[in-house]
Amino acid sequence: MATISSSFITYSSPKLYSSCSSPSKPRFTCSASNNDRMAFIDFPYVSTSHKHLMLDLVSTVQNRLNSFLNPCTLPPDVESYQNETGTAHAALHLQSGVQSSPV
Repeated sequence: MATISSSFITYSSPKLYSSCSSPSKPRFTCSASNNDRMAFIDFPYVSTSHKHLMLDLVSTVQNRLNSFLNPCTLPPDVESYQNETGTAHAALHLQSGVQSSPV
């Protein structure tokens, strides 16, 4: 069985960049198969141009490979977390390939 995984990790100080939002860009969700828990993948502390680049990349991967991937089943404290002071944030998104996946 082939597997594919992707991860998106962001470590930065909120003081370095202002959070930007793009109403035309979708947010991506990771849903566990056993419950309704949702977590968002976002890039809040990067420049606007880098955020758009990452969202376009994730969108392309999701659109082209989504039917070949199992849902993300990470626990919520692994999907998105931050340190106690709120100066470091991270998000992780992993998906394995379905058994019949050509990937």
